[in-house]
Amino acid sequence: SWIVLGLINAGFNVRILTRRAEEAETMFGLDGSNVDVFVGDLNNDADVKEAVDGSVAVVCASGSRNPVGANSYKSVDFEGVQRLVRYAEESLLKKFVLISCNRSNSFLGNSSKWKRRGEDC
Repeated sequence: SWIVLGLINAGFNVRILTRRAEEAETMFGLDGSNVDVFVGDLNNDADVKEAVDGSVAVVCASGSRNPVGANSYKSVDFEGVQRLVRYAEESLLKKFVLISCNRSNSFLGNSSKWKRRGEDC
């Protein structure tokens, strides 16, 4: 959220791709006021394409807390980032920023592995 607030305060038009519109609107105002809220998922090609189309830059700060399931480390931290990079390249963005917190601690197991693969995209 601090990233979005910083961009808004710097005068940028901001888009958010989120699964929870209500949460985004509570933090940043109603859709269309300070931000454009796109409800969707990094696991969905159409959602990612719609959110990226027409953008000048992408700041990706996604991350999963789930080892398995639709929002697992692999599906969000690797496949979701990979999808976002692919559509960013297709739309000829000027800037792509990936904010990641890859920890090499052994107790994190697969989380670190999938974060690293996402960073390599």
